[in-house]
Amino acid sequence: MIESIQKLGLFSIPIYKMKFSHHEQLKQQFIDYMETEDEWALTTSPTLKFTQANLHKVELFEPFVEFAEAGLKRVMDDQGFIPSIKLTGMWGTKHDDGGFHHRHTHHNSFLAGVYYLHGNNNSSGTNFYNFHHYNTMIHPARQKGKTEPRNTMFMHTERFEEGTLVIFPAWLPHDTARNNLERTNSERMILSFNSMPVGQTNVDMFDRYDFPDPSKMKLISKLEQKFDHRPKS
Repeated sequence: MIESIQKLGLFSIPIYKMKFSHHEQLKQQFIDYMETEDEWALTTSPTLKFTQANLHKVELFEPFVEFAEAGLKRVMDDQGFIPSIKLTGMWGTKHDDGGFHHRHTHHNSFLAGVYYLHGNNNSSGTNFYNFHHYNTMIHPARQKGKTEPRNTMFMHTERFEEGTLVIFPAWLPHDTARNNLERTNSERMILSFNSMPVGQTNVDMFDRYDFPDPSKMKLISKLEQKFDHRPKS
């Protein structure tokens, strides 16, 4: 007989959601700025429009940047990292009728975020794809009424909710479905950002991030002295 059983959720991929309390107050101001921001200067695809990636440096967006960085610090703390992280780029995207974003990841970034600025409950959310491959190997028949564990799912769709920020690992593949105006009756507009830790990142056996001031170090004349840790008599 089984006396006890313990379930360990190994290698999970967490995403985080949070609400921006000033959404209604600032939403239209953000949209107005994006609509006049050099006519979506970075647009290179017929499926979506891009602003420049410098919105985090624009004064109007300061309340959102403070909110986003506070959320990023909470995420870093929850995962056991030193909560020192800053936005490195932020931009707006817009989907007109038929617009979508292909599956992609965010390069040169640690944590990424998408903020649902304008749309409705019928707007496309964000599809996240399982980074692990074991979910494609075998699919046993499932019991009725029992949900599939998230770590075996191929894809998870996060619903579009205005005023919601979703933070996720920048390497996690994601995309959006086409915006069908007959169904949504709304353009889809979001803010996206990249972020990187500030300070020490990877482990360094020499601790070169906190390296001592060499001007105050005692010079050695022989190589053996560098490795001589015997106490002086």
